[in-house]
Amino acid sequence: MLKLILDQDYLEPTPAVDRTPYVNHGLVTGAAFEPNGRQPGSGALRFTPDSSSVRIAPRQCWRDLRALAIETWLWVEPTGTRRNIIEGDGSFALFVDTDDALTGSVFGLHGGSADPKWVTVSSTSDSPDGVARPLPMRQWCKVVFYHDGIARARLFVDDQLVAARGGYESGVGPVGGAGVVIGNWTLADQFGFDGLIDHVRVFKHDENWPLRAFLSRSISLEAYDQWDRFWECLRCATDPVAARNLVQIGRAWEKLLRRFFAAVHGSGQAQEELERLLGDYKRNWAADTLTDASMIDTIVALRRLLEDLLGPTWLEDASALAHQLREVLGETHGCLDPARLADADPSWAGFIAAASDALQT
Repeated sequence: MLKLILDQDYLEPTPAVDRTPYVNHGLVTGAAFEPNGRQPGSGALRFTPDSSSVRIAPRQCWRDLRALAIETWLWVEPTGTRRNIIEGDGSFALFVDTDDALTGSVFGLHGGSADPKWVTVSSTSDSPDGVARPLPMRQWCKVVFYHDGIARARLFVDDQLVAARGGYESGVGPVGGAGVVIGNWTLADQFGFDGLIDHVRVFKHDENWPLRAFLSRSISLEAYDQWDRFWECLRCATDPVAARNLVQIGRAWEKLLRRFFAAVHGSGQAQEELERLLGDYKRNWAADTLTDASMIDTIVALRRLLEDLLGPTWLEDASALAHQLREVLGETHGCLDPARLADADPSWAGFIAAASDALQT
């Protein structure tokens, strides 16, 4: 679901080289190279709170983030001030706050508000058990900030969940013209980081993930060719009206997903059950055992989980959207031919039939 768009490891002195194909190299100012970071020879940059920074120009890959994950290793000095780790202009920020809280922030909609604002998740005020967890000072820590692009943001320190917040009603927005800055603020020398940063990685929503996941099954070349033709036809032949309808359906699905995840995040037991069921689903999908009893049992269990959490209305809304999607796809110049797809991919056809029968009982 995510793809890597920034990978700066600081193994060598300036410039800050990005190892991804997106060429997000950084201009280093005032940050000294340290040969030893979290490990001997790993390399790091030492930032001081006056004017140290690594500035990254705004590129196309920062325009459509939606979901976001930031991973880095830090050695932080206690200063009692805000210390920026990384910030995207008008989009997101990860920093150590005045109370030493690890804090992630996203500019977007939250809690029913019609106006976007900066919404934070903090390791001292949003910890899952109510116990404040400030970031340890003067020791190496691995920190992760994750926004799922739908409804929830989380923070991790050394792989331990230290903060979670729901209620988000939009994904992560585009980065503005000031670009992305590590160790400082985007608009001026302010909120400077004090300490060492070793290796920064940033991930965003992978817009091609659904297709890759769909084609990850062990299917025949004939089936792969038919699905590839279908997706290519859909991309090229969709008329403007159908395209607008697909966008509207996508937005409606997103609202349904927000309702679903809000309900799941409110129940630890539901989260565990969902993760187990999705794991079973993925294993059957990858092995192309779509009509096995275990796969059908998983589908039925997912439906029961949805009914328990959200009642029948959610499923009725989802069914109506699925019907709209089928109608729109049927109007896209013959891109969707169920009979031809069924001949090429009988496993898929059998799965749809078996799942439909099981869900109606």
